[in-house]
Amino acid sequence: MDGACAARRFSDEVSPRDAFMVDPGAQRHAIEVLFQLINEFDEVRAKRDGLRNIFVSYDCWAKQQGLE
Repeated sequence: MDGACAARRFSDEVSPRDAFMVDPGAQRHAIEVLFQLINEFDEVRAKRDGLRNIFVSYDCWAKQQGLE
C-alpha cells in the first residue's frame, strides 16, 4: 500500500501526534510503555544467549507474518 492509499484508508484515524494534543496523559503513558519495553528487552538480552534468542524469535515471527 503506497502512502497515498494509506492516507485515504486511515484518514478518519487520529494521528499519534494529534493524540498527544487531545489527551495530556497519552505522552506520559507512551513514555512509561517505552521504558517497560526497554526493560523487558534488557532482561531477555541479559540471559544466556539472550540476543540470539531475540533474533530467533523475531525470525520465526517474521516468517509467520509472511515477511521473509
